[in-house]
Amino acid sequence: MAVLTSTVSVAQTAVALVPARSRAARVGHPRSVILQNSGSNPVFVGGTGVTTSTGISVAAAASLGPIDLNEADTLYAISTTGTNVVKVLQTV
Repeated sequence: MAVLTSTVSVAQTAVALVPARSRAARVGHPRSVILQNSGSNPVFVGGTGVTTSTGISVAAAASLGPIDLNEADTLYAISTTGTNVVKVLQTV
């Protein structure tokens, strides 16, 4: 297993924090993900169609995880205001 880190800018349109793997790239085990909101506003995470009403809130400077995702799952985030940077750490 490898550990990957990335940053994703999150604004008022949902964006993929952790995209699904293509069938060709799948290795047969789930991924574990930890998120840290580095922005000054809360972000909301969830599946396809996440909104600020339906997502799980991650406060400014807060972390969430670990979250276990199947290889076909995509995790999204959206913010109510501004642009926030979310740090993503995942095992693959």
